[in-house]
Amino acid sequence: EVAPPSQTMDNQWKTMARQLAEKTKQLQQAIEASRPQSGSPRHGLGAFTVPSMPATSEGVSLGDIQAAVDELHRCWAMSQGQMMDRERQLSHLLQFQHLYHAALMTISQWLDHAEGRLFDAPYGADSEQILQDCAQIQSHMDTVHGQLDSLNALCQQLKSQTSAENGHLIQKAVTQRGERVALLEQQATQRHLELVEEQRRKR
Repeated sequence: EVAPPSQTMDNQWKTMARQLAEKTKQLQQAIEASRPQSGSPRHGLGAFTVPSMPATSEGVSLGDIQAAVDELHRCWAMSQGQMMDRERQLSHLLQFQHLYHAALMTISQWLDHAEGRLFDAPYGADSEQILQDCAQIQSHMDTVHGQLDSLNALCQQLKSQTSAENGHLIQKAVTQRGERVALLEQQATQRHLELVEEQRRKR
């Protein structure tokens, strides 16, 4: 028996919630593993291997995130400017949820790539290049923050038209991505400071 579209969407939000929780846990473990233990020497960047780190997604850009969020806003604006019967309203709500889900997945893929750049730099990689990567990631995080703020505003509208459980899962998905962005920002800043100090000692 084929599940109704609304149930399929509910299942997708539940799956996303589990995946996000796991990704955040992996990132926290990776950050913890990269910190020098008390009394042990500080390792250079790229000296850590964290098997649980996700694969990178180089095909996803900030432009892709912007396009996904723009499409979401267009979809929402169209729904507000039309009179719809109940069936069309439900159909449009499902379409909006699919687009919202896709936008969050696009951001998640971009974050996967950012994690890879921070944690998977090859041993002995050029320090200037890693510094540039850290600085670029920090700069791009500001853009991602803005897109998440935009998604959060739309989330409040979406929650008013969906089930309480779905609304909770959608809000949780946005919040979890915000937490992941904050963790990556902190790590990029820490890596940047470590590299600057390492270069200073070598002079």
